[in-house]
Amino acid sequence: MIGKLKLPTLGVLALAEISALLLVTALPAQAQNETIIDNLLLNPTSRLTADSAGNLYGTTGSLGAGGGTVYELSPSGRGGWNETVLYYLPGPGGPNSYLIFDSLGNLYGTTAGNYGGYGFVFENGTIIYSFTGGADGGNPCCGLVMDSAGNIYGMAGNVFELSPSDGGWTEQVIYDGEATGLAIDPAGSLFGVSSSTIFELIPNGDGTWNPVILHTFPSGSKDGVTPHGVPALDGAGNLYGTTYGGGKYNYGTVYKLSPVTTGPHKGSWTEKILHSFRGGPLDGSGPEQGVMLDAEGNIYGTTSDGGKGTGGGTVFELAGPVGKGSYEEKILWSFNVLDGFGPSALIMDSAGDLYGTASGGPYYWYDELPGIAFELNPSSAPQIPRITSVSRISAQQSQTITIKGSGFGNLAPFSGLSPFLCFYDHTGGWITGCDLQGVDIGITVSSWTDSQIILGALGRAPNVGDVVSFVVWSAQSGAVTDSRNYTVVAGPN
Repeated sequence: MIGKLKLPTLGVLALAEISALLLVTALPAQAQNETIIDNLLLNPTSRLTADSAGNLYGTTGSLGAGGGTVYELSPSGRGGWNETVLYYLPGPGGPNSYLIFDSLGNLYGTTAGNYGGYGFVFENGTIIYSFTGGADGGNPCCGLVMDSAGNIYGMAGNVFELSPSDGGWTEQVIYDGEATGLAIDPAGSLFGVSSSTIFELIPNGDGTWNPVILHTFPSGSKDGVTPHGVPALDGAGNLYGTTYGGGKYNYGTVYKLSPVTTGPHKGSWTEKILHSFRGGPLDGSGPEQGVMLDAEGNIYGTTSDGGKGTGGGTVFELAGPVGKGSYEEKILWSFNVLDGFGPSALIMDSAGDLYGTASGGPYYWYDELPGIAFELNPSSAPQIPRITSVSRISAQQSQTITIKGSGFGNLAPFSGLSPFLCFYDHTGGWITGCDLQGVDIGITVSSWTDSQIILGALGRAPNVGDVVSFVVWSAQSGAVTDSRNYTVVAGPN
């Protein structure tokens, strides 16, 4: 059916209002590929950690002067999960970082200082080191790592080392600088993230360490700003991470640092921004948890804000480039408070499923403190449509226009009027295409594949010089692409 939308007096503001209506109301619900596997009674304070049997472990925050909990989630064998509280940690403060295992299956973590305390490191719920708030630091955060000898490294306003000694532990500060994330490579070097730098701590073999600044993030540029989260290392020694702000749109970035191994700059590192977040409903914003890599080189992470709905954050994938191409972003999930918000960092199982935690959940409105643990299957997540190019647009109603990109959804063979494509004439103040309140407004599609749409006619002819744009919905995912602006030219296309 062809419907007609008469907009004789519409100006730019009215067009913007209708555009906003389309973006808010025309989107179908996202595919159901997120599963809440546990409703936590207290707010989760870390990502999950898995053991070799597929059990998951995490921490929850404290109540008042209490110390919080360490819990285990075990598969029930019936498609569900059973939660067991392993330890109630002593106060004051509560656990504030993810857990790690040693080779014997012992669990280690940290708690924050509070109510006059400075925090501690624990093993299986027992305190093995308490910070004094003096030269040894205090308020440990952001996780631990362990080397092959069983030494533990962490952050407490500095970088510290805990070494097993005569049945106890000995602490020493190995780097007197703040850090918000640590990783360790097979050679025992530590890679850290501060508020403005990425650094490496190289062991000298005598108990001392050599610090090297690998990259400094300048303020006020298209580089990232405020790096945060645990860095990830690939097999070639490249380092990946996130910045909370900065980038092309100032909503944060995913970056890659690569060592220079030849030539006059050997020993230095080069940086590349792999993705700049756009914010708003089309993309996430404020990534602060770092990223993880799968075996194929795809990158996964979360953002604290942005996404469709309430803007409660997203889970995203950057699909690895083919040849010299660029990474392609997919939003795997947008959180809406009742299914969580502010998601943690992620882990992946052998089947490729992702797991994490988030605040909120179904009981959020009844209790301001709860959270969830969730599972996400990336293979069932829809791909967000992206326009990469549009052919020449002329001042005619009947004309052939080719739109190229990805994620459009495979409707081939398809021809006819499309409810999935909008044409906006920003200068003239009119819209054609789209499905506005169930009425298709007259854009004609000749063919539609996942990577190319060919139009046969617009609903009306634009004028030469008009600024116009397209917006595409995927029939499979219902996701919105970012629109691009083009200028109408004279003559046939």
